Amino acid sequence: MKCYSIVLNPLQTNCYLLEKNNHVIIFDPSMDIGNDMSSLLAKIKDDWTIDAIVLTHGHYDHISAVDALYELYQPEIFIHQNDLEYLSNPILNASAFMNEHFVLESPVTTIKEGPLKIGEFEFEVVLTPGHTPGSISLFIDDFAIVGDCIFKNSIGRTDLPGGSSEDMKKSLDYFKSLSKDYQLLPGHGDRTKLSVEKIMNPFLNGSN
Repeated sequence: MKCYSIVLNPLQTNCYLLEKNNHVIIFDPSMDIGNDMSSLLAKIKDDWTIDAIVLTHGHYDHISAVDALYELYQPEIFIHQNDLEYLSNPILNASAFMNEHFVLESPVTTIKEGPLKIGEFEFEVVLTPGHTPGSISLFIDDFAIVGDCIFKNSIGRTDLPGGSSEDMKKSLDYFKSLSKDYQLLPGHGDRTKLSVEKIMNPFLNGSN
């Protein structure tokens, strides 16, 4: 399995592409300025099959390219059931604050915590709310795709609609309890290691 990444949109959101045997899952695809998707499409090889799009949560900067990708590839689209409302509510998905008022039109499949098999990929889905009620982290091999839960030396904000500092603390406690040293793939910023964040991240090491 290979993991590719690209930084998109003015908020510098990380989009990840997991590939195995030319089958691909795209995580959190978004548009650049002017609804430009050229840099994302340049990452997709001609011989790839796009099996699915997985959304770590429902904010605009993580979902704005979903409809355009669905038109091109018809992948199955997954989001946690707790964030389903975000896809049709511009205030919840925060697009209203950017004068976009985005509503997702494509069909979606809701997922719950636990095992998730998509083609040749097998994930463990963990609900890690705080940034949004349906924020999820997906674990596969040595990787954890954590959305806007944990960043390098920081965490996702909890002051947007649906955010909860209490829920975020519980999600961080879950990560602190893990013994495996996952490579964390965050929604913004650099990749990091869980062991590093346990030492350096003030929200995980107790100094905040």
